[in-house]
Amino acid sequence: TLSHQFNPDIFGYANFSHGFKGGGYNDQVGTGGTPITAAEKAPTNPEKADSFEVGMKSELFDRRVRLNEALFYVRYTDLIRQVVAPITNTNGQQGEETLFKNAARMTTYGIENELTVQILDGLVLRAPFSFQHCQYNSFSTLYTPASGPPVTLDVSGLPVNRCPNVTATLDLNYTVPVPW
Repeated sequence: TLSHQFNPDIFGYANFSHGFKGGGYNDQVGTGGTPITAAEKAPTNPEKADSFEVGMKSELFDRRVRLNEALFYVRYTDLIRQVVAPITNTNGQQGEETLFKNAARMTTYGIENELTVQILDGLVLRAPFSFQHCQYNSFSTLYTPASGPPVTLDVSGLPVNRCPNVTATLDLNYTVPVPW
């Protein structure tokens, strides 16, 4: 992290961080009545992320206005995703299981802002807002058609789940002191 206090009211920073989410095992395998394969027994690799962020935090107008801004860019590798895999149980019945796989590479970027204004003593307005864009750089899964061998499908054009483009809140709070 590089940071600088420009004056008592404005602070700026630039940050790079590398993180990971530990891999794990599929706890759903075998639920469809099929023998567990070696591939299903194998753990997922850790999911890794490289995150870049530039931002500013400020207290303005005699500390009655707080404005915080951040631009971010995150690059994920070995992204762990739920993948629905076709199965055939020991009775020959077709089905599917949901497995966790290192299925994707993904990029997300955006802006986050937070505005807090103390309008009057006890009356505070909050207006946080964020925009983000998420996209898979690569994402493939195995598909078994009704006839023929399994095929690897590129599903990188699918929307990224749990990645809203816009989030916003507007709230007004009034606090009144209550004497004991």
